[in-house]
Amino acid sequence: MPFKRKGSPYYQFDFQVGGLRFCGSTRSTSLHEAQAIERAEREKAKVLTKRAPDDASRIAIDAAAARYFDEVGKHHACADETFSNLDRLVTCPHLEGKRLCDITDNDMTRMVAWRRVHHRWARDDLELISPATVNRSATEVLQKIFTPRKAEMGCPI
Repeated sequence: MPFKRKGSPYYQFDFQVGGLRFCGSTRSTSLHEAQAIERAEREKAKVLTKRAPDDASRIAIDAAAARYFDEVGKHHACADETFSNLDRLVTCPHLEGKRLCDITDNDMTRMVAWRRVHHRWARDDLELISPATVNRSATEVLQKIFTPRKAEMGCPI
């Protein structure tokens, strides 16, 4: 059922289909029009969630990382650092050999925990890497791999 937010003249919709949340503005000030728009959005969501994963989601993490490096990473000022981060990510025991569509939140959590116990410069006599380094060298890199594939598929991974 569409609703109005405080301070907005437009009705909003917010619903879930297949475990995914869909929300947004109907850009309508009429309740009747907003209900029709929400029904249309629900139909679009049903089609989207029933769609089988295509080739972009079936790509393996190492192939996606190689493609990212070839298209973007090799042009970075620190391309060797980008390559090292990608290599470390695809050889992580929690992600190695997985397809993008098979990576779960649990895999991500384990990957972050795995990265947190690494030492600076890979030397055991130095302290552990900082949380910011974990983010820059693991989670942000994985996000950069996923983002172009999500756009290709037209649906969430």
